[in-house]
Amino acid sequence: MAGVKGKSGLKKGTTNNPNGRPRGSANLLGRELRDTLIGRLTKEDIINKIMDDILALQDPADRLNHLKNLYPYIFPRPLADEEKSALNTQSVLFKRLSQPDEE
Repeated sequence: MAGVKGKSGLKKGTTNNPNGRPRGSANLLGRELRDTLIGRLTKEDIINKIMDDILALQDPADRLNHLKNLYPYIFPRPLADEEKSALNTQSVLFKRLSQPDEE
């Protein structure tokens, strides 16, 4: 399929690295990037700058929209009853599976 527009690359299901990254190994670049971002975004001066920029917006609707978009990152959403039940079930199962067998 070489040369056909939009159909370059490998056939579906094949790879140039058949061994790939070992299952369960850490993605170091992702961890390093996440740690860097968290380190920079949790600094008080960055947070103050973001809030100053939002509060400096002239249009109240635009300002409210930006604040609304930040809301999920500041306050966790409440869990529905079904989610609480599922979370409790997963927690119980995990505790049972993680405990060593007692004989």
